[in-house]
Amino acid sequence: ALRYAGVAYLIFLGIKAWRGAGSPIDVGDDTTPVALPPTVPAWRLYRGGFVIGISNPKLLLFAAAFLPQFVDRASPQAPQFAILVATFAVVESFWYGVYAAGGRTLARYLTRPALRRAFDRVTGAIFIGFGLALLRVRA
Repeated sequence: ALRYAGVAYLIFLGIKAWRGAGSPIDVGDDTTPVALPPTVPAWRLYRGGFVIGISNPKLLLFAAAFLPQFVDRASPQAPQFAILVATFAVVESFWYGVYAAGGRTLARYLTRPALRRAFDRVTGAIFIGFGLALLRVRA
């Protein structure tokens, strides 16, 4: 039953994307500076995001399963874990920057109605395809 709900939802998203093809996207104006409201300090936003990220069970399970295999038990383990965690943080930060830059570039292209329509139809078809493929999977 859960699989069929997932299939229905994926097909629904695909149809919605296909039918909404070409709807305008607002990417803002590059000349307008974006500022945080004065009532919310940037440190509080950072701290909230950090706490949410560090308490993510997926990250904790990943660290517990993946990182120990790269630690030499004969050497002090804390410095090794610190280097691994720092390396992971640098790599993740780099890729988040790549995603942000790519999203910004893609958003600029999607202001053109023809490209937006094609993008929406392709993503809609992909969602529908995933939904139909999920029907064929034997559980």
